[in-house]
Amino acid sequence: MNKLTALELRRTSLRPYRIAALSIFPVMLGLLYLLASLPRWEPYSKDLDVLLDRDGVTGIVCVLCVFAFAMVFAAMAAKCVVEEYSGKRAVLLFSYPVSRRKILGAKLWLVFGYTVLSALTCGGAVLGIFFLTEWVFPLCPGALAAGTVVSVFLRLLWSALLAGVLGLIALWFGFRKKSVTATLTAGVILSLIACQVMSVTVGRPISWLVLLVVAAVPAALCAAGLFREVEKMEV
Repeated sequence: MNKLTALELRRTSLRPYRIAALSIFPVMLGLLYLLASLPRWEPYSKDLDVLLDRDGVTGIVCVLCVFAFAMVFAAMAAKCVVEEYSGKRAVLLFSYPVSRRKILGAKLWLVFGYTVLSALTCGGAVLGIFFLTEWVFPLCPGALAAGTVVSVFLRLLWSALLAGVLGLIALWFGFRKKSVTATLTAGVILSLIACQVMSVTVGRPISWLVLLVVAAVPAALCAAGLFREVEKMEV
């Protein structure tokens, strides 16, 4: 499996997805500082209560991370999986002296792994810069505690995994339709629903872990469904 994944990595151009991740980084960083400074501009607004501490501010950025990288997953999966198993390209894939399940598995590992690692790298860099400046010139009230940093980075991990899980579910819809548009549309809808739930429960991070576990169940079923679909495809 590792060799197949490495082969897929060599034959897949990651440049568009690197550009996407690099574009997401300044947006997330700028939004984080904007949200952190809003209570200073409107100190008496009750609508900004969620932004009065670092947990709330960084939580909203983690929500954005889920949406952004779920879309990266959907775009990458549409290119590497949906298009590859459509038309004449499928004939070439099925001509390889390797089982269909292993080829698909390598593609899924590549897309899932790249998405999660990109989300962790991008989100980690954003949060690292923010916490560094908070330690020197704090925007949020109160001292920066080590427990807060650990909690936020743990939520970032859950958010990165959730982005991959949602993208996998979206891929199942797109693969069934053999449509790139369906993959992207499903990714938008699923990530918006998840982000809405996360936004409502931003003060209860354990709810995010529950959401991740709940979403992982249909994602596992979708992955199994993809393997079945590939096995019975005729060319």
